[in-house]
Amino acid sequence: VYSTETGEAQVWETLGDLPEGYTREAPATQFDKWQDDQWVVDEVATTDALKKKAARKKALLTQFSTNMIATLQNAVDLDIATETEIADLRSWKIYGVELNRVDIVGGAPQDSEWPTRPNDALAAA
Repeated sequence: VYSTETGEAQVWETLGDLPEGYTREAPATQFDKWQDDQWVVDEVATTDALKKKAARKKALLTQFSTNMIATLQNAVDLDIATETEIADLRSWKIYGVELNRVDIVGGAPQDSEWPTRPNDALAAA
């Protein structure tokens, strides 16, 4: 049985009808809420979770790209960068700008809205 308040599964060993606050129906998603004797998706909770996930993803990708840019920029500043490193630096800077433009405030971005990392583009070629 499942709690209609939390959606958590409960072990029920008593015969007879279930008490108020429990159902035999399992919620379909972690964002379901009990409404009118059925589970319905809580759209607000779903959107909030997707936004938080997108914010974490953006922060991690930004940190990674910033580290890549810093390392490549050091090679350029020290006049030891190869032609490949100079080209990579430009690609990573472009990626960083495109990543910064991803809007996570208005709604959770879809996978197609995230820019492709420079190394991923090379691997796909």
